[in-house]
Amino acid sequence: MLQDPGGAARVSGTDYYDRLQWDSEFHSSAERHLQNNNVRRRYEAYQAARNLSLDRRRQCLLAMLQAEDRKNRELGHLKLERERLSHREKIKKEASHLKEQLETRERELSDAKLHILFAQSCVPLRCHQMEKNAREIAEERREIAKYVEWDKLQQEKEAKLVEKKKTHFEEQVEREEEEMQVLRQHANDEITNSFNEFVKRIQGKQRKDIGCFEKKKLETNLEQQAVPEDNTDESRRMKDKMLKTMIRDIDAAKKSKEEDRQKGKLVEAFCNKNSTTDCGRGSQNKEILRQEQLRFMQYQKQMTLNEAAYDKCINKLYTDMNTEKRIQEQKRKLEDREKRLAFTKEADEFRKAMVRRKEEHKEAEQKADAEIVRTLQEKLRRENALTLDMENDRHKETKQYGFDLSRQQNYNLSVHKQSKKMELERELKAMTKAEEIYQEQFNDVMSRNPLIQYALPCRRT
Repeated sequence: MLQDPGGAARVSGTDYYDRLQWDSEFHSSAERHLQNNNVRRRYEAYQAARNLSLDRRRQCLLAMLQAEDRKNRELGHLKLERERLSHREKIKKEASHLKEQLETRERELSDAKLHILFAQSCVPLRCHQMEKNAREIAEERREIAKYVEWDKLQQEKEAKLVEKKKTHFEEQVEREEEEMQVLRQHANDEITNSFNEFVKRIQGKQRKDIGCFEKKKLETNLEQQAVPEDNTDESRRMKDKMLKTMIRDIDAAKKSKEEDRQKGKLVEAFCNKNSTTDCGRGSQNKEILRQEQLRFMQYQKQMTLNEAAYDKCINKLYTDMNTEKRIQEQKRKLEDREKRLAFTKEADEFRKAMVRRKEEHKEAEQKADAEIVRTLQEKLRRENALTLDMENDRHKETKQYGFDLSRQQNYNLSVHKQSKKMELERELKAMTKAEEIYQEQFNDVMSRNPLIQYALPCRRT
């Protein structure tokens, strides 16, 4: 049995080389297996860490993309809501502006109509009032002239009758004449006072009518300058009020005339009473009393005729007033009918214009809604296209990342294989070099061994 340099027993023969080969193969396979396991564990740990890092990055990227998507959706919803609210506010402002314009136009039309109605209603009223005042003034002047003429004629007749009817009872007649003169003077004073009061009342009425007319004319001018319009009911009430005032004035004049007539009757009764008393005293005064009675009868007849003429004039005036009022009422009804027809026509045109405006506004709203829908659809289409492009880009990036990762893995695998191959080659070189050193040492030892000469024939070299 051969001894190794360390003093250990060595296997001799072919078993030694077989054992050495087995040991070498065992050590090589064990080293290779250990190295493979170590490399595999390290690669698996690296791959797990890489996969974990990749999953984390993917999760972070997915969370970022989802947050960005939610934010974009919220921003888009808020933007659409703001646009909808702004469009609604714009429509409300436009509607309020159109409503104000419509109300302004209606006020202008109503003001113009009221101004026209006021002007048309005031013109005939002023003309009628002026004609009425002129007619009353002329009638009163004629009555005054007739009364003055009648009084003058009565005085002349009485003077002629007194001069003509003197008798031989001059003292008695003169005394009676004096008494009659006193009574007549008293009656004339009463009549003169009544006449003066009547004249003053007429003049005051004329001044009052003229003042009222001027005042109303001035007020009408001021109202036309300051307030150019009034409603139809107000003008009608004013006209009725003026008509009632005229009727009241006529009734007052008629009542005053009746009072004057009653006063004349009282004077006549008083004179007749005195005349009758004087006639009872003597038969000589019968003729005078008869003449006086005839004169009073004529006076009464004349007063009756005057009253009849006055009543006839008043009735004619009432008839003319009623006729004129009826004509004015017919004209007013005709004008009201024409105005109603014109107003109805204008209202119909205004209603048609409003219907057209509503239809146009509705069409504009429909167009605006269609435009909004089209804009939203276009925006949604762009957003969908942008989202699709982003998904495609993300898919491309993911695919490129997978491709890059695969390339990196292949590169890492090739580098690992290359390093493993280089390590195996290096180990093989080291083992070969160790084997060569070992063979050199073995040959050196064997060459220095004297027993080599006596080796077995099979062991000889």
